[in-house]
Amino acid sequence: MEHREKDDSFPPGYLAAWQSLIEGLPDPAMVIGLDFRIILANEAQARLLGRSRDEIVGEFCYRLLHGAEAPPPFCPHVLTQEKGRAQSAQFYEEPLGHVRVTVSPLKGQDGQVLAVFHLINGLDTLEKTREDLLQLEARYRAMIEGFEGFLYICSSDYRIEFMNRAMRSWLGPSGLGRPCYEVIFGQKDVCSWCPNSRVLKGETVRWEIQNPVDRRWYYVISTPISYPEGTSSVMILLLDITRRKELEDSLLKSEIKYRTLVEDVPVGLYWSTLEGEILEANQAVVDILAGSSLGAGIVTASLSEEVTASLAFAVGATNLRM
Repeated sequence: MEHREKDDSFPPGYLAAWQSLIEGLPDPAMVIGLDFRIILANEAQARLLGRSRDEIVGEFCYRLLHGAEAPPPFCPHVLTQEKGRAQSAQFYEEPLGHVRVTVSPLKGQDGQVLAVFHLINGLDTLEKTREDLLQLEARYRAMIEGFEGFLYICSSDYRIEFMNRAMRSWLGPSGLGRPCYEVIFGQKDVCSWCPNSRVLKGETVRWEIQNPVDRRWYYVISTPISYPEGTSSVMILLLDITRRKELEDSLLKSEIKYRTLVEDVPVGLYWSTLEGEILEANQAVVDILAGSSLGAGIVTASLSEEVTASLAFAVGATNLRM
């Protein structure tokens, strides 16, 4: 494409470099002379105006963009020439729609303005994107706030950056900005069990802990969060598993009592499947079988009619079938 300005208006290669630059932009962009004639335009600008670039170059920008015979009062091009620095303006104009126009001066080596760089951002698209992002944020926030467990985010220096509703109800809003080890676990320094150093290296850590403050048990998932600017935080999810721990402890105590009772019974007791496979037997059964020609190994084997009969005859054993 030929550039329609005097040969000595720009340094050699200047416009070619700018044409290459604006062509890579997704938004409509132009280089406009001080006389308001369009010098360069990218393909996005041509699509926006519904014309070829050959039809655009050389035309007055205010005619193509505003359908006017002179720059409008809000024209950032005029302000850029007057003040020598970038200017912007927002307006609605057919066929542009709602747009933000940013104009920056292009200066020569002597500091004089040679032309202006003209960039158009469609605000309708930006507004739609903003609304979509707000809706997405609202959905995620509803999920986090509605979660029954405790969730918080802490920085690499252990300060709480975010708490969900359950966490705020537990600790109060004053927990924000304070060290997690102090607010949650009542410690004066970083907890000895804290896995954050591993998490900040990219590892997800799952663990259980009894909080020394409220003595309740929690299942904890610590996950790394990486931000675009290169910083990292840790997201921590806590589920109260105190009831589960109490049931596990109760079952363990019951099992210990049961085993003690069964082992102390002088009569041989064993459990088997309906097919006759012994699942468990007390010491009395083991001792009886160890003294017979069958040997103790029979405890883990399938029972035959002979073995069942000999046990019943020798000790009157009760076979508790499952």
